[in-house]
Amino acid sequence: MVAGTNMGCGHDHFQANLAVKECGISCVIAESFDRNFFRNCIAVGLPIVEYKGIKQHVKEGDELEVDLSAGTIKNLTTGKSLKFTPFPDFLQEIIEIGGMDPYADKMVAAGKVGK
Repeated sequence: MVAGTNMGCGHDHFQANLAVKECGISCVIAESFDRNFFRNCIAVGLPIVEYKGIKQHVKEGDELEVDLSAGTIKNLTTGKSLKFTPFPDFLQEIIEIGGMDPYADKMVAAGKVGK
């Protein structure tokens, strides 16, 4: 999903983020995000990338591929690639495991945090 500026502004209920994820959206890319929306996306395991000018590089119907580790957005329709600052490893791990709840469970099971 590609959006404009201040994506997700308004109330900071996580249900909106979860609804986007449950609709099959694999990543949200926007010019800018409301900070609460950004945090809640990470909490539910939805990848989110802020890229100023993204709407100038894509058009409706383009297929995009995002690599959080490499910090790349590849437009598979046009063949063009864009770079962004890769997510830190711990954020990638939270997203990959499905959000904060499964991440916390993993940390408790590993004895890294108390029960």
